[in-house]
Amino acid sequence: MRSIVITGGNGYIGSHMCKLMNKKGFDVHIIDNHSTSPQAPVHKYGTFHHFDIADKKRAIELFNKIRPESIFHFAARAVVPESESNPMLYYNENLVKTISLLESAIEGGVKKFVFSSTCATFGEAGSENISEDTPQNPINTYGRTKLLMEQVMHDLASKDLLDVIVFRYFNAAGSCPEGTIGENHDPESHLIPNIVRAHLSGGLNNFKIFGDKFNTPDGSCVRDYIHVEDLVMAHFEGFNYLDKNHGFHDFNLGSENGYSVKEVVTAFEDITKKELKKEICDPRPGDPPRLVGDSKKARKELNFKPQYNLGQCIAHTLKYLTTKNEK
Repeated sequence: MRSIVITGGNGYIGSHMCKLMNKKGFDVHIIDNHSTSPQAPVHKYGTFHHFDIADKKRAIELFNKIRPESIFHFAARAVVPESESNPMLYYNENLVKTISLLESAIEGGVKKFVFSSTCATFGEAGSENISEDTPQNPINTYGRTKLLMEQVMHDLASKDLLDVIVFRYFNAAGSCPEGTIGENHDPESHLIPNIVRAHLSGGLNNFKIFGDKFNTPDGSCVRDYIHVEDLVMAHFEGFNYLDKNHGFHDFNLGSENGYSVKEVVTAFEDITKKELKKEICDPRPGDPPRLVGDSKKARKELNFKPQYNLGQCIAHTLKYLTTKNEK
């Protein structure tokens, strides 16, 4: 059986990647230290190895034993305000530890590396949809750590040490349609699960809108929401792409549709037929007004075709968190 490694495989996107690769018939091995994911496994789609990606001894031992075709690297910290208040944590967790993982991968004979990056590397890119050619100028520490990692990987790939594919997400959203796995962040920073949580509180908790005076049509931030199931399928196609396309490759992944925070709230209220109690708060540090992706390159080279829309992102998250709340 063909082996692969998924770091952060107990987390949100990583768990969906495990599910897909398990279904595709791969021997899935998960490295997770549970620092930002639940302490107990949230799925059974692979073999769990509870250690830190910076533990080179454990990592190299694992790679030598299972001989993985690729590493899918999802392990990272990803909360923008936290990165602003504690930048050294992010440089250590995201950059230093990833460099250690890359060293282990090369020493352990891994040839392919699939990296989870972010649209935050682009910063305030303006009103146009963001393509791979848009200048990268992050305005928060989280985005800077991801950009630095991309640059390290580009350098390694240029020296034929690894074949690398980088995916920059435009707001991962949704849960698996069956409602069995989804987002488990604590604290939760993503928009849609926080809307659902406010709804499930029965009015006890207001939904907080962080800023309503951005330079956008209704004053709230505009984002591009891409379903997690579409994201992981793109990663699988990227993994296959590296078989014939060596070196370094980068792709933006989004729906190419921008929705403001207020529009997403309205969409949720239309689905549930219930109005949320809302509260306008100060903007969060490091939040750009607008981030919407241009995914033409992924559509052309990876046959990337998102199957899910914003309404399904909301409905699937509602199903997952409602089921979780009832347990």
